[in-house]
Amino acid sequence: MESLFTPAEVADLEARALPRPTAGVDTLADLDGAVLLGAGVYSGMLLPHLRRRGIRPAWFADSAPERWGSSLCGIEIRPPESLAAAGDRLVVAMTHHFRAMAEILLRWRVQRWAWFTQVREVFGNYDFVARPDEVAGNAEITRLARLLHRSAGSLEVLKKSLLCRVSGDPRDFPPATPGQYFQDDLVGRDRCSRFVDCGAFTGDTLREWAHRVEGLPSSGLTYHALEPDPENFRVLEEARAGLAESIRTSVHLHGCAAGREAGHLRIVPGGLTSLVSERLREGVEVPVVRLDDLLPGESVTALKMDVEGFEPHALEGARTLISTSRPVLLVAIYHQVRHLWELPLWIHDLGLGYRVELRHHDRSMSETVCYALPEGA
Repeated sequence: MESLFTPAEVADLEARALPRPTAGVDTLADLDGAVLLGAGVYSGMLLPHLRRRGIRPAWFADSAPERWGSSLCGIEIRPPESLAAAGDRLVVAMTHHFRAMAEILLRWRVQRWAWFTQVREVFGNYDFVARPDEVAGNAEITRLARLLHRSAGSLEVLKKSLLCRVSGDPRDFPPATPGQYFQDDLVGRDRCSRFVDCGAFTGDTLREWAHRVEGLPSSGLTYHALEPDPENFRVLEEARAGLAESIRTSVHLHGCAAGREAGHLRIVPGGLTSLVSERLREGVEVPVVRLDDLLPGESVTALKMDVEGFEPHALEGARTLISTSRPVLLVAIYHQVRHLWELPLWIHDLGLGYRVELRHHDRSMSETVCYALPEGA
């Protein structure tokens, strides 16, 4: 395999690529007097940080007519055509619907604009968009494609995941399959008995795990759940309390993040979209542990990680656990474009005999998972 993309496909990538931002965002102060395109979840996460610093956007532009004329935190919401009056103001697209946002920006001839992912002080580890030159002819992507050559489904997920990051077009999203983290053809029930869940959120994976292990001897079950967001952790405790007693006693909750080194970092709590990064200056300080320190000598059959872009750090802190237990690895690889190839290759390069498969589980750019299966185990 010379390249994942043929010359014709590379030409198509270049023709349909998202336009490049025309402005940078060095600090939150750059958003004073800016226009925020999209009055949804990401704007809701950003506004508290701006208010604390006395930074006020000029207005919101939003595509939903029912929002026009109303306000969010005292800031007026206007229709997209209001962007025609932006002049030299910075406009920040506050949504991951990148193609739709780009079309609006171009239609109203916005001069200075940026993606919300460029606001690193708040959205530290998210990076959804790629340029054609990042993926076309990329030697590491070609190496991963060679490893996946026997899995047509995995190759399709890789190719379409990269394509949609370049185009921003929902029509390019990979096919979505149900059963995230519990794919029947990849993760057998016996592999669920001793489970570690990094990024346990509010217990969605925990509840599915409890369903999967029904009928297995309770004496052989353990579930360690790590969740650093304080509000999510509170709901996670409620989820554990709702389990049958025979399973509940096997579930151990840890209010911390998994990382490369023990210490602390800051997170931006956000429920569904909590953000975690070493670079964040705002947010709540939470403890960080190495899985190798938290679970020394533990025998683990499955290790799941969905930690908002912090996966490389969490994996590094679990090297001993992975090498001694050789668990099935269930790793989210969608938060950073480069994670789509870097994380599967990192797992392969451990030299532990893992077979790598990719699956996608949502009708968006999110929820792409690397399933690493220990062959011969």
